[in-house]
Amino acid sequence: MSSEKPVLFSLDSQSAEVICGRAIGDEVLRRIYDRDIKEVVIVSPWISPETASRIKELAKRVSVTLVTMNDPQRPPHQAALSSLYELVTETIRPMRAWLIALGVLMLILIPISAIAAATYLLLHVPTSYVTPISVIVGATVVGSIIGGIVSILMGMGKTRTVRVMPLKGLYILPNMARLHSKMIILPDKGVVGLGSMNITGGGLHGNIECWTWIRDENITKKALEFVNWLATQTTYVPQTTAQTIEIERDIE
Repeated sequence: MSSEKPVLFSLDSQSAEVICGRAIGDEVLRRIYDRDIKEVVIVSPWISPETASRIKELAKRVSVTLVTMNDPQRPPHQAALSSLYELVTETIRPMRAWLIALGVLMLILIPISAIAAATYLLLHVPTSYVTPISVIVGATVVGSIIGGIVSILMGMGKTRTVRVMPLKGLYILPNMARLHSKMIILPDKGVVGLGSMNITGGGLHGNIECWTWIRDENITKKALEFVNWLATQTTYVPQTTAQTIEIERDIE
């Protein structure tokens, strides 16, 4: 059954295209992969890990907004939502080799040189100078050790891991909202897609579904207003910037 070709027919070649059949997902989604598409808005109650991966890939070249639902009873859907985020390592402080080298020098050469010089002086100066020389050498050694450690620490690079969501916006409605709308909007093309298909593996590749693409600027505007209203049904904030998590480590 999965090998069946989708049934494709046109209600109005000037304004609408209707696709009905089994596994029509690729036929439906081919529009959003056009090279001249700049923005895609997707409304789907559920997504799957497979489609989350496709959405992230799409978001690398176009602006993508996703409206979906939080459904703890569907582990694949929850896994798909989690997979929309990426952990990216960024540099807080770059490694500076010269500071590390200076620190090593301060830890090794300066104390050795100071002790050697002090030993020579103590063997060749009066006894009354022993205490002052010892104090000076001790302070030099301690200062060199502290300075060397600080220099090495400053020279070592540091990174942090940030949690990044590559989509322009992600709105997750609570399960009680009972989101059941399926819609894809291409704002710059004045096109709206409506149908029965969830953006999941089953919806795209398994179920018998129907989908309609409508070319109408006014309907597109109204559809975007509907999405804006959906966004008010959740307190979730679109992730347009990286969210820092508490993972920091030195660059090796």
